[in-house]
Amino acid sequence: MLFLILSVGSNPGVVKERLSALTAAGYCVVPAYSKEEAIEKLFEGDFDLVLICPSLGRDAGRLANIVRRHRPSIPIVSISAEEGPIADFGTHIAGGSLDAIVAAVHEILAKEHSKFTSKVNASKVFAAKA
Repeated sequence: MLFLILSVGSNPGVVKERLSALTAAGYCVVPAYSKEEAIEKLFEGDFDLVLICPSLGRDAGRLANIVRRHRPSIPIVSISAEEGPIADFGTHIAGGSLDAIVAAVHEILAKEHSKFTSKVNASKVFAAKA
């Protein structure tokens, strides 16, 4: 299953490194370099996960809040060494290394896929009994 990730950060070099690492891990990644650009892309796309870099400063929390209001079920991953205010928006925390980010994204999307598969299978069982 192909997952679509929105990766947001204000440092183009860092965002491109993450894009390369996540693409190499098999994900489709769309970069955004500001809160405004991320919001525009969020409304246009059907993303499976939003990855937010602390380089956005206060806009990181604002973006997480907008994502939560627009699509409450989408996982948000914040790149940080520790939980901060952005954790109030139900974000998952990933370490700053590329390996840690890829591992966190993989773990979270695997859980999401597992939940989806369980719901689909449950609906098929229910339909077969009806």
